[in-house]
Amino acid sequence: MEIWDAYFQDGTPADRTLVRGEPIPEGLYHLVCEILVRHMDGDYLLMQRDLRKTGYPGYWEATAGGSALQGEDTMACARRELREETGIDSGVFTEIGRFVSRDTIYQLYLCVTDGDKAAVTLQAGETIAYRWVTEEEFAAFVNSDGMIDTQRKRYQPFLRRMGFSRDTIYQLYLCVTDGDKAAVTLQAGETIAYRWVTEEEFAAFVNSDGMIDTQRKRYQPFLRRMGYVH
Repeated sequence: MEIWDAYFQDGTPADRTLVRGEPIPEGLYHLVCEILVRHMDGDYLLMQRDLRKTGYPGYWEATAGGSALQGEDTMACARRELREETGIDSGVFTEIGRFVSRDTIYQLYLCVTDGDKAAVTLQAGETIAYRWVTEEEFAAFVNSDGMIDTQRKRYQPFLRRMGFSRDTIYQLYLCVTDGDKAAVTLQAGETIAYRWVTEEEFAAFVNSDGMIDTQRKRYQPFLRRMGYVH
């Protein structure tokens, strides 16, 4: 029998317990942690759900998740679920969102790891395969019918911040010019200054806090090909 702590909608403990499989009383919620894994090299981890699962059998999901057990806080739950479902037991966890459904509070994390990508393990009855995908492939996945729609909804604010959202398509270009560098003009209400930088200065800029993070993410494949990202 799996026992959970009960919470109110704002996440405060209700000082009651719940039992998996039993109805959750109105006004109470149980806690679920979901963890998206990104490797230090930029790839994202997808796990394939067991074909015998009643919900979304065989679907790929990003990456792991499950209910917090009695006495667990969100971080303990996230680390345990990730370890059980993938074997990953190290990484830097960052809170990326919170989502409340009818009777569930989802706490969302991003785990960035430098672990051995070939050492991912599967959990019997839960997962049957895994694969690492590039950032471009991950963006295509979250905008496809292959992603579980309810999971996409929970991750939507994070996906939008990262430039992966399905409601915007960014087409990126590189323009090479031999025009007069002093003839650049500004657009009222949009820009107030400009500067030309050397390639070394540009590399330093894209690796600094000075570049807008969502723009860096959109340019990431190009920046990686050019050897600009660390």
